[in-house]
Amino acid sequence: MKTINKLICAAASAELCLSMYLPSAAESSRWVLYSDIKAYISGSLIQSYNIDGDTYIRAEDLVDYGFEVIWNGDERTLDIYRAVDDSGYEIEPDAPEYTVGSALGKPGDRYKTVAETDIITSVCGNMVEGLNLDGETIIQFDELKDFGKVVWDGDSRSISLEFGNAADIAVSSMIRDIESWTELGGKGSYYKLYENDFGTLIFTHYTGTPHGSASSMSFFKRSGKRLDIEELLPQVHHGASAYLRPTEIGFSDGGRVLSFVTPIYEDIGDERVFHGDNLCEIDLIDGILLGMTPVLEN
Repeated sequence: MKTINKLICAAASAELCLSMYLPSAAESSRWVLYSDIKAYISGSLIQSYNIDGDTYIRAEDLVDYGFEVIWNGDERTLDIYRAVDDSGYEIEPDAPEYTVGSALGKPGDRYKTVAETDIITSVCGNMVEGLNLDGETIIQFDELKDFGKVVWDGDSRSISLEFGNAADIAVSSMIRDIESWTELGGKGSYYKLYENDFGTLIFTHYTGTPHGSASSMSFFKRSGKRLDIEELLPQVHHGASAYLRPTEIGFSDGGRVLSFVTPIYEDIGDERVFHGDNLCEIDLIDGILLGMTPVLEN
């Protein structure tokens, strides 16, 4: 997987032009229109386009506005996250000086057509619509809402993003989901939060599901990247969420390593094996299971 960031953008640009957007899109009758709308990210102007009345921006441009853009040529995926430093804190944007040039056409006039694409585009882990404009991927400006507050100002005819904490935004969305589920009848559902310098861990337990109950444990880095802990554990038919019941949750190595005790089950062939309670250790940064140690009963 290739990570495009400010430091390597220039070196990677030639390869991107050759490999990232090889012709793979179907023709489309959707038009890019001339527009007088201005788009801002954290106060800096970014080039934008009008398609079907919505404002679009180029994914590649986001590299200069505090984002990390990750291209996987083998899987043909494009993932957009908040750029962070080695300590996990957001990198302040160093946006280029950009001004909207005088329009060659009046607002609403046709400019170019856009095409569909087979590239799978996601923002903060959530799949979004991507379109092909002159061989580059464009997305709706509104899709940046997972990184902060998107505001439309009709008086100035502008749309803007003010950054928030991507981890906090994602966790708040999960909290709203479980609170709504509880109100709909999932009594006994609950969540717990654990924070450190790298991000936020949330444990959720849902009751009243088709299979009785289900649990999840997810860690959100400050960039918005999500790690689902249960996917790293041994699996049963309905996933590890069917048995995950963590206790003694803690962190070590400055918050990088998560540890907890949970019963562990595993489907091996046609047999479900119970491995007893295990102390599990997870590297939250690399996203790997470091080990499972059986907890011996006294």
